[in-house]
Amino acid sequence: MKKVLIPTIIAMMAIGSASAFAAEHTTGGNTQTASTAIEYAKRTLFNPDGSTAAVYETWADPVTHNERLDYLEPVKGTEAMQRIGGGYVLDNGKRYIKVGRDTEGNLLGSAITAKDSDKSMSDLLVTEKQEYINEYKEGTRREGWTDEGMVQTSDGKKLKKLSRTDHSKAFKTTYTESIFLDESGLPVQGEIYQEKNGTNSLLYTYVYEFKNVENDGSLFETKKISLQEVQ
Repeated sequence: MKKVLIPTIIAMMAIGSASAFAAEHTTGGNTQTASTAIEYAKRTLFNPDGSTAAVYETWADPVTHNERLDYLEPVKGTEAMQRIGGGYVLDNGKRYIKVGRDTEGNLLGSAITAKDSDKSMSDLLVTEKQEYINEYKEGTRREGWTDEGMVQTSDGKKLKKLSRTDHSKAFKTTYTESIFLDESGLPVQGEIYQEKNGTNSLLYTYVYEFKNVENDGSLFETKKISLQEVQ
């Protein structure tokens, strides 16, 4: 697969460190057509006590091919969420912006614009439903996932289970992730366990949400982000 699913188990290990018609809007200084059929996906990661550890949100515009990913963590000592990082793919795949925060909490970004007319950076984010399906589908599945058969949830739903295992020499820990897919192939929920010093314990659980949303004109706007052009 070309695109990288964000997050993977390795990315999770870093958590806590750190309407009916189109309308015109401006994206990073360039005027583009805003579609109302934006594909939205949300992945919420929970700690074992049920509190929210992190949230990943993605948006994809099938008309302009703009993409956006937000990574959010709780504000320390509160239940409020704040955007820690993320990224954008804009201008029909010609421009990529990596977003983070400075020491004072201000959003800043590193922007790369493709110099070659035929080059696209759309492979850097996973934002569309089909890409999530391709992540786990046989033939396009990311290496490491193993079929575990069908399981039935407490509410009677039948889901397909996949699992994978990663070993961290640095943390001297083994991470085992299981993900559960609905009949369309979309991920529904998952869980991650860690084994350290002979003890296996739950690290995170997570759930997915997929839906279409409208673009209010600000989804792919980057004017409030301090950008540095990378040559």
